[in-house]
Amino acid sequence: MSNTKYAVGDVVGLIGDDRPGRWEIKEIKGSKVLAMPLEGQQDGTKYRGVRTEMYRIIDAPPPAEDGPHGKVFSVPFRPRNYAGQIVTSPIPEIRGRKIAGRPFVVMADKGKHVNVSPLGDDTDEYFRIPGELLNVIDRAELTRMLLDEQYEYAVGGDEQSAIRTVQSMISRQHAEGES
Repeated sequence: MSNTKYAVGDVVGLIGDDRPGRWEIKEIKGSKVLAMPLEGQQDGTKYRGVRTEMYRIIDAPPPAEDGPHGKVFSVPFRPRNYAGQIVTSPIPEIRGRKIAGRPFVVMADKGKHVNVSPLGDDTDEYFRIPGELLNVIDRAELTRMLLDEQYEYAVGGDEQSAIRTVQSMISRQHAEGES
């Protein structure tokens, strides 16, 4: 979900927000974006736009269509997350803690947000993250992530042994998944 491809003037969508529809990027300052609504999304009210993080910017949904009761906007469907799933998020940090790329365990999907707890963390801390910003990871990817994190401790620094161990674990997991 790297969003460095967007520039001022691009038409985009927003995720993890109560504002569906199409937005035009008016300003980018570091990781912050100012986006203005398009196609009369605010029903004529004076609206100054939205300041949001770059990671919340996605490709624009299709243009609004006229429906029987006004404009109709497409809103992407998000599959539900289930307790126990292992996920990651591209959000750089929350409350001063770096979280991008770290594995989390889903505790509960509350609709708009999902409660997740860091995998292997010994605190009672959890984060509320928009479900659209979560990526479910499979067992092979989880194995790779955990071994990368614990490489020095798990194999004593012997690189070839580590590579063989990882390859064998991933091969076993793929074989179990196919049967």
